[in-house]
Amino acid sequence: MIFKNIIKNLSICMATVTLLGQCFIPSNTVSAAENQRSSFNLKAEKSLDFEKDKEKAKEWAESNFKDWKKSLTSEQQKIFKDNTRLKEMNDKIDRYDQISGKFSEKDKKDISQIDKALANKKATLSKSLNVYKNLKSEDLGYADKYFYAANDSRIIDREKYKKLVSEFQYGAINTFMEADLTKDSNNKSAPILLSLTLAKGTSIGHLNEDHIITERNLGIEITRTSIVVVNGREVIKLEGKVVSKEKIQEKVRKAEDNLNQKFKEITGLRKNLLQLKIDNLYASASIDRTETIIKQLVSNVPNNLLLNIMKNMNDKTLFTITDKILIPGKEGVLGYYDTISKTLFIQIDHYGHKNIEGNDVNTLLHEFGHAVDFLLITGKVPSKTSKFMSIYNREKKNITIEPYIKKDSTEFFAGVFNYLYSPKKSDREQIQKEAPEACKFIKDLINSLN
Repeated sequence: MIFKNIIKNLSICMATVTLLGQCFIPSNTVSAAENQRSSFNLKAEKSLDFEKDKEKAKEWAESNFKDWKKSLTSEQQKIFKDNTRLKEMNDKIDRYDQISGKFSEKDKKDISQIDKALANKKATLSKSLNVYKNLKSEDLGYADKYFYAANDSRIIDREKYKKLVSEFQYGAINTFMEADLTKDSNNKSAPILLSLTLAKGTSIGHLNEDHIITERNLGIEITRTSIVVVNGREVIKLEGKVVSKEKIQEKVRKAEDNLNQKFKEITGLRKNLLQLKIDNLYASASIDRTETIIKQLVSNVPNNLLLNIMKNMNDKTLFTITDKILIPGKEGVLGYYDTISKTLFIQIDHYGHKNIEGNDVNTLLHEFGHAVDFLLITGKVPSKTSKFMSIYNREKKNITIEPYIKKDSTEFFAGVFNYLYSPKKSDREQIQKEAPEACKFIKDLINSLN
C-alpha cells in the first residue's frame, strides 16, 4: 500500500529542485574570497617570525622553553620524545569521537598529561608567533596528488587551486598540532605550506630543534592564499591565524541553521534537513561539499518522491553529516541509513570520498535509496518482495558498474536507485543497460505516487 501521507501541495513539490538548489550554491567567488581575506592583515601586529633562520629559531626555543622543560614530569618527557606515540594519539583524536570507546585508559591518560603540560604558564606565548607546517592533499580532504597538473607534477592545477581558495576558509585544530618555527627548505613532495600565526597567549611546547607542538582545540581562519615556487616546484601557500575554537563552532552552527531554515521555508516541513557534526581542519570545505551533494540529491531525485520520503524520515533531523568515523571498528563505512531512527548518516571526509571525486554523491544517493526502500510503502520493503528478488537474481550477474551492489537484493535496490538518479549521464545509461528490469521496477514505484 502506497504511503497515504503524500505531499498535498504540488506547487511546493514542483518548486523544490529550483529553490532547494539555490540554497546550496556557495556564495563566495574565488576573487572575492581572496580579496576579503587579504584585508585582515592590514593592521596586524608584527609577529615573531624566523622564516628560514633555523639556528636562530632553535636558539630562541631552547632559551624560551628552558623552564617549561624543567617543569615536565618524567612521563610527560617520554611522551614528547616519542614521535610514534604522539602521531598515533593525534590520529585517534582526529578520526574518532572521544566518547566512541576507541580511547583506552592509557590514551586518555596520555592526552591528560599533554593537556596539563601545555596548560603550564611557562608554555604560554608572550608574543604572537609564526609557525609553518607542510600539508598533504589528504590533510585538507583531497585525494593524493590532487593539486598538481596531470601532465606536470611541478605545476599547480589552477582550477583546483581556485576550488581550494573557494572552499577552505576556516577550520578547527583538535589535535596537538606539530609545526616548525622555520620553513622546511627540503620539502620535495608536500603541495601545501601552511603559515600560521599563533596569537599571544597560545600555549605551545618545544619538542626539539625548531619543532613545536600546540595545545589542542584551537580555531583557524585562512587570511590569504597564493602560489609560490619552492625548489623549482609550485606550492600552495596558505596564510592563516589562530582564533578560538568557539568562533569556528559558531560558524558551523550558523551554516547549519541557515540551511535548515531555508529547507523549512521551502518545503513546509517542521523538521531540520541536517545536523553538521563538522569539527576538522578544513571545516568550511566539508560544509561546502555537504551543500554540493545535497544540491545533487534535490536536483536529480523526482520531486514527489523526495518530499514524500523526507516527510516520513526522522521527526527532528533527516541527515547527520560528520567528519568522524561512523562505526568504530568498521572504518570502511562511508554512510548508512538507520532504519530505527530513520536518519541518514554520511562521513563526508571519508578516504573513499576523498580519493574518488563524486563518490560522496553516490553515497548519499545510495543511502537515500535505502530510505526509499524502507519508507515508501507501509509495511512492505520493495527490495524483499518476490518480484524484486526474481529481478535481482536475473540481473545481478550483469552488474559491472559497482560489484558491491550484487551483495543482496537490498543493496541491489539502493545501488540501482543511486545510478538511476546519478548526476552523471554515463552512470544512468550504464545501469539501465545492466539492470533494465530493476530500473523499471523502481520507476514504476515512484510513478505510483502520482
